[in-house]
Amino acid sequence: MLTGYLKAIIQYHTFGGDYICEVSLPNKEISYVYSKEIISQFENVIPISVAISKQEAIYTMDIQALQLRLENFLLQTISFHDATNETFYHGLILGLCAMMNNRYRITSNREAGNGRFDILMLPLNNSTNKLPGILIELKTGKEFNDEKLEQLAKNALNQINKRMYHTEMNGYDVKEVLKYGIAFSGKKVCIKAEISNF
Repeated sequence: MLTGYLKAIIQYHTFGGDYICEVSLPNKEISYVYSKEIISQFENVIPISVAISKQEAIYTMDIQALQLRLENFLLQTISFHDATNETFYHGLILGLCAMMNNRYRITSNREAGNGRFDILMLPLNNSTNKLPGILIELKTGKEFNDEKLEQLAKNALNQINKRMYHTEMNGYDVKEVLKYGIAFSGKKVCIKAEISNF
C-alpha cells in the first residue's frame, strides 16, 4: 500500500498486534497491471482454458460439469498429500475466482450475517451486466464415501442460508444469488447449489 498499488477500503483492525484491512486496486491502470502481471501467474496452476470452463459452469449452475471438471483437475495436477485440509482447497477455489476479477469484487473469510463466509463474489457494474452474486462455502473430510461427502456439501449449503451470509450484499444492485456448498475429500468433490432471488 505504501507504493500506491493498493488502497484500504475498510478500516484497519488489530489482529495479534498486526494490522489487517480489506484492500482494492486504486485505478484502471493498476488493475491492468494486476491482471497482466499477477493474475496471469495463476496460469501456472490453473490454465486459462480450465478456468473458463469452470467459470461457465459456475454461471450456469451446471453442477455436474463443475464437479467433474474440479475432480479431473485435482486428479491431473495435485498430489494426494497436498489435499490435507480446507486451506488448500480454499486457496484453489479462491485462485479460480480471482481470475474473474474484472467482473467481481471478491472477498474471503469475512464476517457477514451470523458467521464468516468462505468466498463472496459481488458483481461489479451490475446494472449493466446483470450478473448474480455468488457465495461459496467449502467443507473437507478425510476418506469420506460418496454419501458422507454429499451430506458435507449439503451442510455447507445449509450454512450459507442459516448464517445469512447474503446480508453482505445488502445495498447493492444484486437480483440473484448463486449459493454453492462444495465438499472435498482427497481428490473427490461433491457440490450442492441453489439460486435465490435477492
